[in-house]
Amino acid sequence: MFGDSRRFRSGQWAAALAAFAVAVAGARAALSKDEMPGERPPSPALEAARRFADSIRNDENDRARSLQRVSEAYLERGDPVRAAAVCADLSHWRAVCVLADVAAEYAATGRDAEARRLLSDAVALGKDVHDWPQDRIQMHIALALALLGEDDVLRAMQGRYDGVRDYRSRARAARALALARAGRPDEAVALLKEITGDAFFDGFYDTLIWRVRGFLQLADRKRLSGDRAAQYLNEAWEGSAAVPDYQRVPLRCEIVDASIALGERDLAGKRLTETTDELLAMNLVPHIAAPLIARCGRSWGRLGRTARLAELERTAEPMIAEIMSIERPDVWAAWGEAWAAAGDRAAAVDRFGRAFAGAHELANPRPRALAGVAVCLAMARADIEDAGLTAAIERLAGTF
Repeated sequence: MFGDSRRFRSGQWAAALAAFAVAVAGARAALSKDEMPGERPPSPALEAARRFADSIRNDENDRARSLQRVSEAYLERGDPVRAAAVCADLSHWRAVCVLADVAAEYAATGRDAEARRLLSDAVALGKDVHDWPQDRIQMHIALALALLGEDDVLRAMQGRYDGVRDYRSRARAARALALARAGRPDEAVALLKEITGDAFFDGFYDTLIWRVRGFLQLADRKRLSGDRAAQYLNEAWEGSAAVPDYQRVPLRCEIVDASIALGERDLAGKRLTETTDELLAMNLVPHIAAPLIARCGRSWGRLGRTARLAELERTAEPMIAEIMSIERPDVWAAWGEAWAAAGDRAAAVDRFGRAFAGAHELANPRPRALAGVAVCLAMARADIEDAGLTAAIERLAGTF
């Protein structure tokens, strides 16, 4: 019965999605060049990350994931044109995810016609993808549909995934966003709270994570205006308590950062103290502890608490010496981000320099390229440009 029911719901979802694609196909022809946004100047750090990603030739999955990360960074920067261009020639299922993400960016900023055109392309391209990547694609499509207010399609999608532990919560989070954008926030909150409470799903990692991420999506002012962001963050914080041990640390740092952005600095400081103290008390192995301490450090930097930031770095530094060489560039780059967040540019440049030095020492080209991608992405997030770091990028690029 479960299998038959799931096939029926899956058929409903496929039919709804196909109808959506047909309905918006005409929008593509109607668009003019005047509707395209002007391109922003490229980010030097992101273009360098793109070069490093393109240099990966012995692992197509690593190359595709790295290029996707560059596209996501351009979206964070507010440049959907370059985000789409990064993966335009990529023959991989992740390129379809990027197309859907660009559509979501257009929808979030009110450019619905362009969003629908790109989403129609994503739907069409996604038909050629099979097995588990198809579900990954559908989750990205769902976010764009949510931002476009396509609740009928999302309701069918929720039916398709309600019996699937890996995607049930993420599908519901997308529909909750659509409900909130439609002026039905109470229904959105109720839907997210209903994610837990079933023995089959409770305790499953994705169930717990996407309850929290669902509320973080509602609190994102770019996606949803209104005065309930603080309430959504409180719900996210409460839900994060169920996420096991160290896995809740980066989630809680995201909540803290969102609280800082809302101006709730005292609450953010209190929650960050709790998160940091809890992390340090876990006595984790160095390769897990070091990046998480740096992540907390970035949030302390955003609060301007440089003494606490420096104290945490001193705690982490012996750990960095113990971890594998392929892990060190990422961790030093994370400390570069932390010092940039605190406004100490000189310290940030120094840490990024250490990250590039560590990347240069790696013997094999694929780890060097992956390290180059990670460090350049961190530089872009930190908005750091420096002649010495540019030279370090070129030295590393010269090894391929």
